[in-house]
Amino acid sequence: MHNDLPSLFVIVFIGLITSYEDIKSGKIRNKWIIIGLLFGLLISGLNAAFKEMYPGIMLPNISIAVLVAYLLWKFGLWSAGDGKLFIAYSLLMPLLRYKEIYFNYFPAFTLLLNIFLPATLFLFSKAILDFFKGNSYSEIKDSLRLAAIKSKNDFLIVFSGFGTVFLFNQILRNKLVTIFSNVVPERNVALLLMLAAYKPLFVLYRKKKTAIMVISALALIYLVLQMLTTGYNFIWSLLMIVRMTVLVMAIFAFFRFVTDAYIDKQKAKTWPFAIWMFLGALITWMKLF
Repeated sequence: MHNDLPSLFVIVFIGLITSYEDIKSGKIRNKWIIIGLLFGLLISGLNAAFKEMYPGIMLPNISIAVLVAYLLWKFGLWSAGDGKLFIAYSLLMPLLRYKEIYFNYFPAFTLLLNIFLPATLFLFSKAILDFFKGNSYSEIKDSLRLAAIKSKNDFLIVFSGFGTVFLFNQILRNKLVTIFSNVVPERNVALLLMLAAYKPLFVLYRKKKTAIMVISALALIYLVLQMLTTGYNFIWSLLMIVRMTVLVMAIFAFFRFVTDAYIDKQKAKTWPFAIWMFLGALITWMKLF
């Protein structure tokens, strides 16, 4: 365990100074990222020299971390400095510090979750307080009603997207576990499927409404055949899928509505993200999640 202390020292040093500068100037200077990357490469090299399995996991891990950092920057979810800082933290974080491994060749996905979950919960909490504090009961009711009317056209698309993912996972669960057994632990196959399939399905359903009809018809045929052969057990499983779909949709819709309204009000303000990256690194290090 003592061999991990140099990593912790560098993580704390980089985290404190980048958080301070991000709050003060809204920027993360490259020199601190370079220091983190150099120390990360040094520490990873030392670990690789003494731990036989380390290179086979760390090399794919950092490669995927670079790709993810680029994609999140490309989609506007964080700045280029945030992406480079994530790569540095991915290099600095010893593999044994990850409490949960969601993807076998991308342990830093845990770090990514530990960065975004606290930030998202904080944003949602601020948005909820702002929403209820700044509006009367009648204004809140009218806002929710207008949001429901505005989003009703997307209801079928969103329901079909989530429903397809859940149903597809239910149908091919055993085969999917076999296919992805070397990439992701069995319990996380559904998570992998959701991350990989939902966005393409949503885009497909939005552009080609006939796709909804075709896939819905195929799903209906499958459901009828399953009900005829398995009866009550399958019907119960189907109800669970529908319940999960509706629950996820409701949470997603309410979160999107409240946070979008808050972000529109706060769009002129900067939101230093280096703090959340540092917090996520500490959460990961301490194996809290």
